[in-house]
Amino acid sequence: MDGRVQHDGFGRDINYLRIAVTDKCNFRCIYCMPADGVAPRAHDELLSAEEIARFVRLCDAFSVPVITIVDTEGFVPSATDDIAGGIREAARLAATYADATTAKVAVLAGKAVGPVYTALAAADLRIAVAGCTVSALEPSAAVSVLYKEEIDASDNIIAATNAKAAAYTAEVCSAANAVACGAADLTCDAANVRASVVAALELLSTKRAARLPKKHGNMAL
Repeated sequence: MDGRVQHDGFGRDINYLRIAVTDKCNFRCIYCMPADGVAPRAHDELLSAEEIARFVRLCDAFSVPVITIVDTEGFVPSATDDIAGGIREAARLAATYADATTAKVAVLAGKAVGPVYTALAAADLRIAVAGCTVSALEPSAAVSVLYKEEIDASDNIIAATNAKAAAYTAEVCSAANAVACGAADLTCDAANVRASVVAALELLSTKRAARLPKKHGNMAL
């Protein structure tokens, strides 16, 4: 290595590595996504939780900033996956994000609820995009506890639960409310996501992590 900085076709310094863990990204960056999109891939062809965790650990080892765009329905609820170690892999992923000391930015671009929020939004700065849904608990599960008596007294429990969940999502799980309750650090509209991420990385460029005097964490193995 001669120390010279490489540049991409747009004149930007190449000092990062970008890997898409899903083919459903709709940001359509001209240097990443072709105008006509890409052919959808089968679920088993996408990166698994274990592979994502290994990639994050690689970035952390070399202090490469990690930007996570969160918009997912959650981990696949499958008894087969659970038997094969799916829960353990999800736990490793959460532990990897929590343990990483490199600069971490989470862009809450869509649905970020439940365990996925806990695992993937473990970042130094969390940017909630207007229109996203942010909650540490699935809205339908939350209303089934908060409004249990009212739902049980209704004629149609499913319809009542869905109605309450929709109202809960609009009132409690919005981007603005996420910032107000501490689930996110700032909010922006979709047009300003890039500028917000750049500002977040500039803010975190001088990050220094002070480790406690211990050997290591207790990640699930």
